[in-house]
Amino acid sequence: MNNELIDIFLRDLDDNPMRIRISARATLEELRKEIKKFTDIEGCELYFRGRRLQHGTLAERGIKNLNTIVLNTKYLGGGRPSLTFNKMEDVRHLEFSETAPEWRRVSRGISFYGKCENKSCQAFGQQVFDSKGFGVFNTGIISPLLT
Repeated sequence: MNNELIDIFLRDLDDNPMRIRISARATLEELRKEIKKFTDIEGCELYFRGRRLQHGTLAERGIKNLNTIVLNTKYLGGGRPSLTFNKMEDVRHLEFSETAPEWRRVSRGISFYGKCENKSCQAFGQQVFDSKGFGVFNTGIISPLLT
């Protein structure tokens, strides 16, 4: 693995994919510098396969050609929002409203619920839903709509 270039995909907070070409032997710090050329990553952390990337090289972290790294918000104080899951026996079926604001609409499958803390958002201070549908989810990476 000399100085071969690989393509790394980055998924940002708005779920926009980006492709970065970098040396397979690059450090995570070099990767952060490349990412900064495309987007503001101040106050953000990098995740690969659900684990936070802090130090080392791409190779040491198992990052290879065409892998995807997730850019996520860093929470002050080092904490993360807690997740609470409803028991399946407590499921209630409610009718969906056709007139609810966009941030209060849900669809079938998993939905995250929380308070919007983005001061530039029209839902700021409101309780919002972020529907993800059905699938496999990494609940260690919280929805950007709820940060």
